Amino acid sequence: MFRGKGVSGRAEHFAGNFFEEVPAGRDLYTIKHVLHDWDDDSIRTILSNIRAAMADHSKLLIVEGSVDHAMAPGEIVRSLFDLHEYAATWGCSRTFDEFAKLCAESGLRLRRVIPTKLIDPQIMECVPA
Repeated sequence: MFRGKGVSGRAEHFAGNFFEEVPAGRDLYTIKHVLHDWDDDSIRTILSNIRAAMADHSKLLIVEGSVDHAMAPGEIVRSLFDLHEYAATWGCSRTFDEFAKLCAESGLRLRRVIPTKLIDPQIMECVPA
C-alpha cells in the first residue's frame, strides 16, 4: 500500500482493536469512516485510547462526514443514512462542534478542518490538548 506512494520507509499500516490499545508514539494516526458507526461513549473510548498512545507532537486525522451544512432539498439520503446508522449501530452523523466536544472529552483538541472537494468526507486534524 505505501510502496507505490514512496513512503514505505516512513509509514506503517497496522490493524488492531482500538477499544483496547493503539500502538504508541507514532507521528500520525488516521481513522477513516469509523466514528459514525459508534455512540458517543464508544467514540470517547476510541479517541481516548488513541490519545493515550500519542506523543506530544503526534497528530490524529479523523476522516468523516459531518452534518454542518443545511440540508438541501433532495438530501433525504443523508437523513435515511443517519436513521439506518442509529438503528443498526447506535451511531449517527455529527457536526464539527459535536466532534470537537468528543475530542475535548478525550484529551484532544480539534485544531482545524481540512476541506475536501467532496461534500463528504472532511478531514479533522486533532492534536493533544
